[in-house]
Amino acid sequence: LVGVPEKELQITVDPEKVINLKISPLDLPALITEANKTISAGTIMKNGQATSLRLGSELSGLQQMSELVVKRDEAKSVQLQDIASIKVEEAPSDLRTHFNGESGLSLEIFKEADANTIEAFGNVKKVLKEYLESNKNDLSGQIVYDQSKEIEDSLTSVMHDVIEGGVLSAVIIYVFMQALAPTIIVNMAVPLSIVLTLILMYFTNVSFNLMSIGGLALGIGLLVDTSIIVLGNIYLFRARMDDPVEATIWGTKKMANSVLSSTLTTIAVFFPLIFV
Repeated sequence: LVGVPEKELQITVDPEKVINLKISPLDLPALITEANKTISAGTIMKNGQATSLRLGSELSGLQQMSELVVKRDEAKSVQLQDIASIKVEEAPSDLRTHFNGESGLSLEIFKEADANTIEAFGNVKKVLKEYLESNKNDLSGQIVYDQSKEIEDSLTSVMHDVIEGGVLSAVIIYVFMQALAPTIIVNMAVPLSIVLTLILMYFTNVSFNLMSIGGLALGIGLLVDTSIIVLGNIYLFRARMDDPVEATIWGTKKMANSVLSSTLTTIAVFFPLIFV
């Protein structure tokens, strides 16, 4: 929470009283610290459960703080309240939050490292909306910054780029090949590959994010490039051979090593990103 007024304990020492009682104000911080200190005393195991032990004492409120003994002699014990005034005041702050011209609070919510951003913030917005509606007479608020919106916009943009790239690749293939069959083959391979990839992502719990979509777009581009190279070589063999099936087999075999080397090179470049 940002903008919540913090409280602080203020102890104002009376100079005349500490002089008369021969108490040094410099000793008071050490006395308060000593009375409000705990140390670890080990761990006790019982029924398979570990319980931590701590020794010492803690001052739990103004009453205990006021009754803290700062000097003890044969005549009487001097308490902190005898030489100082003790009160809790609002601490000065350099950071304040205002909403619609009025003082307010700012709630910053962070997701866990392995959580899906869009899903996490979607749940947060749902809970926040329900809470504001149930307490609309007492408070109001709105979302100032939503990181999931930026990610959704980026994902939408990448998806549009993938679709536009697929359409443009189909047009380019048709222009250079001057044939409808290879164009249909390549553009059937692209959606089929996307579907299979999404199925694999689902069963391996890979989230749908900028990294995965970027990899998908890269894979589509590599698939289209490879398809064009192989199809071009098949057409060369078909011009030399009478049997189209045999021409397809030989045209594919001749490019197999080149295509495999190109694919493995791309994988080698991007494989380290798995560990990032």
